[in-house]
Amino acid sequence: MKFTAALTTLFFAQQGQAQQAGTLEREQAPTITLKECTLEQGCTSSAKKVTLDANWRWIHEVNGSTNCYTGDSWNAQVCTDPLQCAQQCAVEGVTADKYRNTYGIEQINDGVKLNFVTQHAYGKNIGSRLYLLDDDESYKLFYLKNREFSLDIDVSQLECGMNGAMYFTEMDKNGGKGLGSKTTPVPNTEPGIVMLNVRTTSNLLTGKPMLWIG
Repeated sequence: MKFTAALTTLFFAQQGQAQQAGTLEREQAPTITLKECTLEQGCTSSAKKVTLDANWRWIHEVNGSTNCYTGDSWNAQVCTDPLQCAQQCAVEGVTADKYRNTYGIEQINDGVKLNFVTQHAYGKNIGSRLYLLDDDESYKLFYLKNREFSLDIDVSQLECGMNGAMYFTEMDKNGGKGLGSKTTPVPNTEPGIVMLNVRTTSNLLTGKPMLWIG
């Protein structure tokens, strides 16, 4: 796997969610090359998608385009409580163009390049957070007992004070599908088991907005 960081902090952490899936934009996630090696069989390579955290995605009404979340607050007309919001709001897909030009996530050879600040037509995006998928319906799980894991990260363009680290966390392979009766997890449009991150805040917890916490 290869990642190039341009003013970017990278690390792995936890976030499981379940929301309605948007249908207005096609998800076109970038890929990284994952190599698995054994002494007997050598190395095999596979392309795995990385998907953008729902915190950065457009969240709108299921049957329209009205924002459910704008700035730092939820739409009170749509989200009277967390369960209603999970039922009535959809997390939208991200096209290849928006991955690069809105969120600063660029496909490179065998990996991705993450830009910390990206100017776009509607303003400025700060940071990004990506999760590794096994396929479009599940997240990649790693079993590392008696095994090694390595990751190539180019931090040559990071400025002073920026940090790069890597974390693993336990999480449901399918993102919690079947754990809730009113929401549908969307692995191809939400976070998973392994993550690249710049920001640590979250607007959603298990598919529901964190409206009255505090």
